[in-house]
Order: sequence, then C-alpha cells, then structure tokens
Amino acid sequence: MIADAVAADIGRVAVQKCFDSIGISRETLSRPGAVLPMRDLFGLFELFARKRGDDAFGLFAGNALQPASFGLFIRFAAQGPTLAAAIDRGNRGLRLHQVCSTFALTADNAFVKWSYTVDLPLSFGRHHHAVHVLLLMRSFVTTFLGHLPRIMEIGLEANEYGSSGGLEEVFAAPARWGQRANYLLFPRDLLLTPRKPTLDPEEPITFGDLRRYALGHPPRTASERVRAAIQLRGNDARTSLDDVARYLNVGARTLQRQLSRESSTFKMISETAQKIRARELIKETDLPMKQISRLIGYTDAAHFTRAYRGWYGIAPSQDRISSKSAAI
Repeated sequence: MIADAVAADIGRVAVQKCFDSIGISRETLSRPGAVLPMRDLFGLFELFARKRGDDAFGLFAGNALQPASFGLFIRFAAQGPTLAAAIDRGNRGLRLHQVCSTFALTADNAFVKWSYTVDLPLSFGRHHHAVHVLLLMRSFVTTFLGHLPRIMEIGLEANEYGSSGGLEEVFAAPARWGQRANYLLFPRDLLLTPRKPTLDPEEPITFGDLRRYALGHPPRTASERVRAAIQLRGNDARTSLDDVARYLNVGARTLQRQLSRESSTFKMISETAQKIRARELIKETDLPMKQISRLIGYTDAAHFTRAYRGWYGIAPSQDRISSKSAAI
C-alpha cells in the first residue's frame, strides 16, 4: 500500500527499480502468505525516500496507511474495552505479526509511554520506518478514542530527522532525540477511556484466532525462513544454498546445521518450492513452456517436462489444458 502511494507520486517504473534493488518482485509480495523481511522493508523505505528526494519519508508513509491495513492484528487490538486493554492487545498481537519488533507500555503517576523498538542492528531506512510507526500508533489511539489525543512528547532513536521542527509540528509535541526506543508520551488517564461505540466489533476476534491466522507469518524456524526467501526470489536465479544463506545473513554451513536440527535440508525445501511454483505458473499463467522452464531453473524444456511428470503424474501441457477445462 505504501508502494502504491509512492508509485502515484513518482511512477511505477521508479518503484519497480526500488524492488529490483533488493532483489524482490513486487508481484511476489501480492501472493497469499508472502512475508517481507524487516531488512528489506527498511531498505524499501530508504530507497523510496531517495527516489522522492524526501528526508522525512516516514511522515509520507505514515499518512499513506491506516492502522486497519495491518489486518486481523489491529482488529484484535481495537476490541479492547479500554485504551489500556487495546494497547495491551496490540503489544501481544505484534509478536505474532513481527518477530523482531516490540511494543511496550510503561507508566508513572501522570503519564504513560507507549514505545516501539526493532531488535535488529539495521540502520538503512530505520528512522523512516520508526516515524511511520509512531504516526500509525497515534492514528490507532485517535480512532479508538474518537478524537486526537494530547501527545506530551515523542521520543526517537534518531539524533535528527527531516527539517528542523518538522516532527514537532506534526505531533504538536516536543521531540527527544537519541532515545533507546521510539515512543509517544501521553496522559495516563487516557488509558481508562472506553472504546468508541462505533468500533464495537460485528464478529469478535480472539487471541486464538490471531494465532491461527499468524501461523508461519512471519517465518520463525530455519525451514520457514529458507522457504520464504526462496518464494520471495522465485523468479530470481539467485536461490542456491550460498545465495539464500547470504540473503539470510548466516553462513551456508550454519544454515545447513539449523535445517538438519529440524529434520530438513535445503534441497528438500528448494525442490518443494520449485514444484509448487511450477504448477502455479502452469495453471495460472499463459507463459510459454520454455519461459516457465527457465524460471524454475531448467535450461531445457524437455528436462522440465520430465521432472513435472515425475512430480504430478501428468505433463505440464496436459495439466494446463485440464485446469482450463475445469474452470469453464
């Protein structure tokens, strides 16, 4: 959704070049279950900022989204009876939405600090991401209360951001720089405010619902991380063990050991992903067989056809015909 907003501003070609720079197809991310690693999300934020010539891109990104765009995770949080309960739900739900980031709530007698941190040593695009999350946090509180909350202070890991005074003007609050976490500070009595009646859910969502929805999203095991990396780079030739290990920031031998502990191998995961991708391309596209063969990693279409027949017991051309006949 952020990419769509950026594309409307600088054009789809420029946006595609940003995706190309991180080696991921934009179309791949539209597939059900696709997961974008935090490293690549940060990278896209930085690349989008540079393409726009915008040193405060986080403000643009935060305004381009609404909290509801995060799906079930935010709907679960919004069902809390009070703001305190809603934030607690959000803090718990985030752990199922992202494994490397944390929401936390701390309070004293007068104020409460709602903070957000990313537990990864990444700097490229980090501050743009943080600012956009702070805007979404404020938007969530605003939607829950039915009015804009009074923010007493904002805190950022960054030592500076955008133009002087820009963030202070947007949040109508002073900024503290170089903090250990990014946060919003607001009056503690807001925590007891009940949910706005118009937010009453038509269908209740439980934490169990959220867990079932989040299974495998984002990937938690080595096998899931390898599978996600191969799927993200499905049309990219760089899906060897060494390439995927490099992408995941681990050594190839270390990755092999991690997979072995899970009773898996890189070859097993790669071949399974290859088979699934092959059938998707056969059944859901009209691409020529030679092109599909290359995308799957075969230089010879005849070798691909034999492999496909071994996987599914039918030639790819026949499988394509049968799938189209079934759809009529």
